[in-house]
This record gives sequence, structure tokens and C-alpha cells, in this order.
Amino acid sequence: MAAEEKKVIPGFTMGVRENSSVRMVKLASPICPYSKQEMERTPEGRPVPKQNTSGVSNCQLAGGEWWKDCETRGHDPYYSTRTWYTTQDTWDEDGEGNQVLTGTRTVRHEERRPNVIQCPVGLRYGGAQDPVYKLRRSMERKGRKRLSEIGYEEVCQYRNCQRAVGKRYRSRKVGDYCSIEHLQLVAADHLEMKLIQMTGVLEQGEENAIRTKREQQLREAAAFAMDPGGND
Repeated sequence: MAAEEKKVIPGFTMGVRENSSVRMVKLASPICPYSKQEMERTPEGRPVPKQNTSGVSNCQLAGGEWWKDCETRGHDPYYSTRTWYTTQDTWDEDGEGNQVLTGTRTVRHEERRPNVIQCPVGLRYGGAQDPVYKLRRSMERKGRKRLSEIGYEEVCQYRNCQRAVGKRYRSRKVGDYCSIEHLQLVAADHLEMKLIQMTGVLEQGEENAIRTKREQQLREAAAFAMDPGGND
């Protein structure tokens, strides 16, 4: 029986910076869809919480491992549905077969997406515990799941990046990435390597020397990450 093909989440990058090279594994986080508090306005115009008349309670209020009961009830806690509306023109034919604008209509759109969060597992976050332990603790305590568990491809583990993982940039030591640049930067962070920086106030002729030194540092970090031997 063939394995089910996994879906791909939008591969955007937002706020990806070289000086924020943190390893963050993307996880699906449970949020009860009935946890959102809708608001309404009083006759005086004051916003107040809208009374829940659906008869369905917010599973998160139960505490403990609430996400298990939430799934059992069919609330779909690992996904959220975004709704928006657009206006479209409506057309009709006149008696001579010409298209005539007759008005407008409101069209409702829905998009269902997984609730994706970032879990920091670098050595500088949460102590020096093993990244696997940090992930397991986050998943057990908060009900989070790997993207592959809900039918999606895993993505780059660089902070704020959700691009597809490249086969050449998977490392047992520092994680999986979309590019050699992201792998190098996280490996350097793992090694607590102080990368030389371009400050912008350099003497003429020093730029090339600094660039060469930085490239050398990143190559050394990548060599560590891709070396199958040694300590993790």
C-alpha cells in the first residue's frame, strides 16, 4: 500500500535574519476552535463578550490533556479556518446578447490551515538538554504534534523559515534546513561560534579579509554539522 502523499504548508519566510540563527522546530499546536471569544456591542456601543448559545464548551477550560477530548469531540483543534469576504460584479445579457453590469454580490471564502508554532530547541534555550528531549517535553506537556503527524511535510528548522527541507541539508546534529546558509548559521550557533561581522566602519581593504574569514567560519560549522562521527 503506497504511503499517502503529504501536503505542503505555505513556504514563506518572515523576519529571517542572519543574527537570529536559532534552531526552531515547527509544530502543530492544539487550539480548541470554541476557545475564541466573540464580541458584540451594547446599545451604548461598549464591546462585551458574546454569550455562547451553541451549547459547545471550550475544551481548554478542562485543563490537563484537554486536546485529547477535544479531538474525540471532533473539534479539529490542530487547524483553524480563516474566513474573509470579497465583492464581485454580477453580469447578465441584454436583449442583444451584450454583457451588462447588473450589480454586485458578496462572496464568502474559507481557508483551513494548521496551527503552526515554533519550538526553540537550540542549546541557548531551555538549558543544554538534548533537542529531542526538548521536543518531546513540548509535545507531551502541550499536546503539540510534528507536522508529519497531521499529514504535512516537515519544513526548515531555521527561525521564521517554513521553506521545504533540502535533502542535502539534513543533519543529525543540528537539524534539517532549506539551504546551506541556514544549516551553517545554526551549526555556528550550536558551536557557540562568534561569527565575524561586517560593521560598516571598516578601513578600506578590510572588507575582503573579513568576508573570507566569515566564509571560513561557516564552512567549519557546516563540516561539523555534516560529519557523521563525533559527539552531537
